Amino acid sequence: MKSGIVVWRDNQFGVRYAKIWRVNTPRLPRLILRFPDHQHSDLPLHPGMSRLCRDPDFDRGLMVAREGSRSLIDFCLDARGLWLHVAEGVAGVHVNGRPVRSLALLRAGDSIHCEGVEMCVGEEGGRAAQELPVFSASDAQTRQPVPVLRGLCGSDHGRALPLERTLKIGGKAADIVLEGQQGILAQIHCQQAQVWLEVLNAGHQVQLNGESVALAELRHGDQLAFAPGCRYLLEAPGKSASALAAAQKPAAVLQPEAGQNTSPHRWQVPWLLLAAILSATILAALLWFGVK
Repeated sequence: MKSGIVVWRDNQFGVRYAKIWRVNTPRLPRLILRFPDHQHSDLPLHPGMSRLCRDPDFDRGLMVAREGSRSLIDFCLDARGLWLHVAEGVAGVHVNGRPVRSLALLRAGDSIHCEGVEMCVGEEGGRAAQELPVFSASDAQTRQPVPVLRGLCGSDHGRALPLERTLKIGGKAADIVLEGQQGILAQIHCQQAQVWLEVLNAGHQVQLNGESVALAELRHGDQLAFAPGCRYLLEAPGKSASALAAAQKPAAVLQPEAGQNTSPHRWQVPWLLLAAILSATILAALLWFGVK
């Protein structure tokens, strides 16, 4: 996204003019705050500050704080990302089950609890797809960096599951075992640097960044919730192995052609030395001919 900085200046004739510098600013994500278990409408998180305070009409509710009033939590969206700021003296704020005392960096899919209200950071617009793409067998042999599904909570906290093959979620025979489930409920496919989530059991809900989906393409930083207390983060490198190898390859050095004289000119004199000699000659002439 392009924007400009305007600076007003005065020239030597006293005429005022504007000088504009074009700068590139990063495109901010379009995030939204959802309230799954309450009668709150979704709150779009625009660039800048979004402040929430207690709602007097509900025993447990939050509302957008008016200007000048005290807030409980603040959401700040800028080029660095989405930040959660907890006001001084406010306790009981949790992000993904972990207490936050002052400041936390949020991502799409994070779950926030404050004053008994559950909130979820999501993306505007749906990510659901209709069908899986068709992958050609010829391109499957191209080596790509292997994405990783990393556990954020529960028994798999910190565990990294490489997506070298189709990852299965469900019963005891699955890679990610869900308590009380039988059979395979969902699969994660990774081919040709594309990662797809496919839910096989229509009765089981899988949340992608707080949104229930049955089929969707995954991106780096996406959060998947297969069950309460079973949350994972997708870490996918953005560059292919070939591009990374090309970036690490040293630049080629041009070799001189055969018969080309690569030695420097023998009689080449630096221009600084010539200027010094010329200045000394002029000074000597002024001293010699200037004396009466």
